[in-house]
Amino acid sequence: MQQVSGLARRYARALFRSCDADPAKARKFLSQFDVIKELYSVEMAAKVLKSPVMPKDLKENLLNYALSKVQHDDGITRFVSSIAEAGRIAELPEIISAFALLIDDAEGRFNAEVISAIPLRDDTIAGIKKAIGDSSKVDIKNTVDKGILGGLIFKVGNNILDLSFKTKLNDIANSAL
Repeated sequence: MQQVSGLARRYARALFRSCDADPAKARKFLSQFDVIKELYSVEMAAKVLKSPVMPKDLKENLLNYALSKVQHDDGITRFVSSIAEAGRIAELPEIISAFALLIDDAEGRFNAEVISAIPLRDDTIAGIKKAIGDSSKVDIKNTVDKGILGGLIFKVGNNILDLSFKTKLNDIANSAL
């Protein structure tokens, strides 16, 4: 599950409030941040944007240039400018992630991770979604970890349900001592 800093959450909440706390409007804003996420995925651009020694105006110009290449709301430009002015451009990807989590929360959506020793089939994941509840509001990520030997580990938010063979064997070994 994705953890975000308090700083990122504060900026994300401010951005969400600027969308009148409307998840649909906020989701539209979020889609406009895709170009910025792409920019951070380019190694050289990410180095410039995350560097504490690069001038703020250079970073802001780079972000504004990227935004100029796509249709975007003026609110995005103002938000990016305020982030640049505060010297927080390096935290922008985390702020965007926190914003996405806020939107999901407002829509009643949540992410879950299921760790298994082998990849799970689509019908198995669909069954897990159905067991959790409204499957349209659950995003499940399957992670493969051969080290658990078998069974499953469920992670939803801060909750973990470990039903792996490795944990069961460790529990048996610890109780035998």
